[in-house]
Amino acid sequence: MTRYTTIRLSQISSKIEPELVKEADALRPGDEPEVIIVEMIDGKVTGLIDGYHRTAGYIKWARQNGLALDDVEIRVVASDDEELLAPAAEPGYRQAEALAKIYAAADAAEAAA
Repeated sequence: MTRYTTIRLSQISSKIEPELVKEADALRPGDEPEVIIVEMIDGKVTGLIDGYHRTAGYIKWARQNGLALDDVEIRVVASDDEELLAPAAEPGYRQAEALAKIYAAADAAEAAA
C-alpha cells in the first residue's frame, strides 16, 4: 500500500549523515512541494527512499529552532510496494518515472479515502 501519512522526524534522522545536515539549507517541514518517500512495513519506517536533502534541511531547521526531532512531525509518502520502491531508490533513467508513480499511487489512495 502506498499512502500519505505523518511520522516524526526522528524516525528517519538516523539515515542522514551529519555532514549533509551541515551543508543543507534549513527547511521548515511543509514548505516543500514534494514530500519525502519512505519504505514502511508493518507501521515501521524501514528505509528512506527519496528526500535525503529535504530531511537534512528539516533537521537543520529543527535544531536552529531548538526543537527535538521527536517533536517534529512531517508528512511523507509511505509505501511497502517493492515494485515501486526498488526503481525509485536507484539513481538512473527509471528513477523519475518510479517517483512519479509513487506520488500518483499516494494521490489515488488519498482521493479514494
